[in-house]
Amino acid sequence: MGVALQLFGGFRAVRDDGQVIPMPDRSRALLAHLALAATPIHRTVLAAVLSPDECEPDQGRNLRQALYAIRKALGHEAIVCTDHSALSLDHAIVRADICEFRRAIAGSGEKSLLRAIELYQGAFLQGETFRSPDFEDWLRARRGELLEEVVNALLRVTRLEADRGTFDGALSHARRALELDTLCEEAHRQVIWCLAALGQRSNALRHYEVARQLFADELGVDLEAETARLRSVVGEGNIDVLQGRRGHLTDGSDVLRPHDDQHEPASSTPPARKRIRAAVIAIGFAACGAAAMVSLAMSQWPAARLPPPETLPSIAVLPFESSGGEKAEEVIGYGIAEELTAMLASHPGISVLSPSRAARIGPDADPSDVSKQWGVRYVLNGSVRRSGQVLKLIVRLTDTQTGFQVWSTQLEGDDKSSAELRIAEIIDETLIGFSGAIGKEEQRQAWGKSDRDLLEQDYVRRGEQFSLKFNPEAHSKALQVWHEGLARFPNSVRLKLSLAFIYRYAAEAGNGDRVRNLETACTLGREVETAPRKSRYEEWLSHWLSAKLAQWCEDDFPRSINEIEVAIDMAPYDASARADLAELLANAGKIETAIEWLQEAIRRDPRPPDWYHRNLAWAHYLDGRDDMALQALQSQRNLQPNPLLAVVYARLNRDAEAQEALVAYRRLNPSFESANEVQRPLTSTLRKKWIGDLASLGMN
Repeated sequence: MGVALQLFGGFRAVRDDGQVIPMPDRSRALLAHLALAATPIHRTVLAAVLSPDECEPDQGRNLRQALYAIRKALGHEAIVCTDHSALSLDHAIVRADICEFRRAIAGSGEKSLLRAIELYQGAFLQGETFRSPDFEDWLRARRGELLEEVVNALLRVTRLEADRGTFDGALSHARRALELDTLCEEAHRQVIWCLAALGQRSNALRHYEVARQLFADELGVDLEAETARLRSVVGEGNIDVLQGRRGHLTDGSDVLRPHDDQHEPASSTPPARKRIRAAVIAIGFAACGAAAMVSLAMSQWPAARLPPPETLPSIAVLPFESSGGEKAEEVIGYGIAEELTAMLASHPGISVLSPSRAARIGPDADPSDVSKQWGVRYVLNGSVRRSGQVLKLIVRLTDTQTGFQVWSTQLEGDDKSSAELRIAEIIDETLIGFSGAIGKEEQRQAWGKSDRDLLEQDYVRRGEQFSLKFNPEAHSKALQVWHEGLARFPNSVRLKLSLAFIYRYAAEAGNGDRVRNLETACTLGREVETAPRKSRYEEWLSHWLSAKLAQWCEDDFPRSINEIEVAIDMAPYDASARADLAELLANAGKIETAIEWLQEAIRRDPRPPDWYHRNLAWAHYLDGRDDMALQALQSQRNLQPNPLLAVVYARLNRDAEAQEALVAYRRLNPSFESANEVQRPLTSTLRKKWIGDLASLGMN
């Protein structure tokens, strides 16, 4: 029986009957080495590569053990041994994707190139790490070579399609090249060119600016002169030139015309730039290796792994289809999916299938098949249609395990260059976050389980249903759920984070014993900070929590600002985090930045909650803009009386309304103590301002 050996995107050996074959790491390394070799390799060479730090007898023993495991799993004939003690694979038995890839790359014609691109399912042995440093060095070099080969194949196909005038297809392949290698300048040029040829000149110019900033940040260099000349042509809007009708630039160069097939795209890159770029790519492979290896091991050999600390919701974003069958609509749909995927993938709280794999899921695919093949819980798809100058979209979120559509919406937007980005922002904010569509569905699923089957994330989700209601009764229920979960999972970082957040809020709101609540929050926060092996999501929430506790427990504003910056860097598009952390920035005296962040959060969220506006009002008040503070307060859908409203009215000399707001607030909060407001963490100057304004209202 034969074996299919997948080496792109990880290691996977599958018998012809569909059975996945587990294998020790040295055996995996040996198979990969032999699969890529053009000629047999001597035993002593392989033994030294697999165990470089061992003595020669131990090296030989390790090689024999690796061979034994392979032959036991695949059959004795899978490895051929020559008379000269050299080893090779029997390719009739072991069919490796890397061998077919190499044949396709060497072939002639577009069909052969497309086959090679299809076979490249991810980096060579993606996620795999090995105990041998020599093998790791060999692996990094092979990954770089294969990456360059597939990127060059993509760009050759891009040029062929552009020559035919099929710029939408060319754009798709150029974007795939950038997914694989964001520092390939030729791919950036092709994207700019195709966007411009499709009439999306503003998007093309925006992509140029993104590329320029990327190369400055990552490589410390400017874009090549050829790219700058292309930008000038796009800026001039010469459609004949942009669509490849043999238009040439004044200096005689043909920037827009694709390179001849015999010239590789990277050939014009200066050697120094190539060395820097190669180093950045190698660092990237090394940085993502360990995490990707754990992910792959979890999916293939569940019996041999520890369970992860939590399971993140996973999603595949499919390209939005054209309802009218127009190519321009397809390009817009692809752009929306691309923008949305980038936003979702940046969030620590969700796992996103790569665009190249999501593109292989058909719009009519059976949800259960998607779940089995790709391991994603949700699929987001939709359609786009242009009606005059208006874009109309239908968006759907499907649970792959049940096949049910759990959320849908209809959106409209102006057919402008910024429409794709704005639509993606709206969907992103509607989907993720604590009160997003996915969060609500996860809460519903958690409540649908029996108590004995609950995992720690189920307790987290159950409590979140109450925690965001911001009233003592709901918070009491959340505390009960989370304490029950912590009793069952005493080392749960996520449950400790949830409890710390809510105890800190209780201290601010005056719910219960303020001192005790704050002490509990700080104790839990310290436990979280020192907890080992936090997930990226837990790290993000930990920085968010630390930013709050640094102010409330320690009056340490510099540390709070540092934690805020780290948290925002980890989730730059999360409006809730930005709006909440902006309040802390304002407390620390960074008021202008706080106002900018809050305005951005309100802009991003299609239905911003009232507390966004309250935080904006607080920042405006601290900045002395009382009229703006009142405007922000009045922007709430449900304006409740509170001390800030009373203070702002008083500062605007509207004393009767100030007293009315204060009386109404005391009536709704009979247990209110002014000490709760006085003890709010603020820099000395801002504290003096706030305490003085409260005192002027008689709230001493």
